Amino acid sequence: AEAQSLTDESIRILESIGDVQSGRDFNRSVAAYQRAMELSPSREKQAELKAKIGTVNALSGDERGLPLLEEAISELDPATQASQLAQAIASLGRFYHNRGQHGQAIEHLERARQIAEPIEDPGALLYIYTYLAGAYQHFADFQQSLRWAQRGIQFGEQRNLLTSTSAGHEYHAENFNFMGHWENALEHARKDHEIGEKTGLLDRVAWGGLSIMWACHGLGRLPEAMQAGQQTLGMAEVSGDSRLAVLAGAELARVLADLGDLQSAQAAAELASQRATDLNQAYMISEGLGALAYQHALRHEWQAALECRRRIAEAAEGTDNRLIPMINGPGLAEAHLELGQLEQA
Repeated sequence: AEAQSLTDESIRILESIGDVQSGRDFNRSVAAYQRAMELSPSREKQAELKAKIGTVNALSGDERGLPLLEEAISELDPATQASQLAQAIASLGRFYHNRGQHGQAIEHLERARQIAEPIEDPGALLYIYTYLAGAYQHFADFQQSLRWAQRGIQFGEQRNLLTSTSAGHEYHAENFNFMGHWENALEHARKDHEIGEKTGLLDRVAWGGLSIMWACHGLGRLPEAMQAGQQTLGMAEVSGDSRLAVLAGAELARVLADLGDLQSAQAAAELASQRATDLNQAYMISEGLGALAYQHALRHEWQAALECRRRIAEAAEGTDNRLIPMINGPGLAEAHLELGQLEQA
């Protein structure tokens, strides 16, 4: 198409490539959208492509998408581009979520929902229901998160939208893992994973694999947890999903430590922590440092463990994330206790 100077056709093809790759390879998806945007003379189409790039960046936690989303929201026409506008606002909410500003995330997601539900836009509503489940999860309001996750499953079943159904199962699995309901978590994680395999969406397979790893670890099924973790981490690295790479690497470090492979566990924890530092998101930092603290605790290096736990608490300052102190608190108390600091514990 480009060789024959068929610009409109080239733009459509590139946009389709971006759409297809958005659930498989974030970097290739963004590259295709960017090339289409360069070719398009239309401000309307450029605004839509900015929104799509920002949406993919929001999925992977790449802050480069933030200014594009802000530009798209100011440029999209609410009368003729309501669907794209709702998607852009929802994705902006996801950026607030990644920064630990979950209240602001919910405000943006509710604003997007008010636009998307009257026009019954399936693409935008898929993200909105999913992101609302995530925002309430990080408020540690697991019941409200489960309600939005269930709404995503029902929406997917009504519309035969497997991506929505899969994402709903993902948040069921994650919430049940946080609540210690390992068998329930494993059931939903496998459904998420299976839908990903059926549809060919690598991100669904990978995020399902993360929850499979968490659940198997909780159940003491360490070889299964290690296998799921290695596969998930590999998929995260291939797809360019930085957030998933941190989460999978941190949990894999804990699993390896419990298997007695302390050298590999330490290396995995250090890599996860470095990746989290590069992302500079509070929850990711807490996961990376939490994996390091786990290694120190197993070695009875309590002062080092305490330092990691304190740094996690510092990372959460200025956010309204309630999941971080819930997860970090027991380890922080344990380190104080082992150091004889009973009052602090």
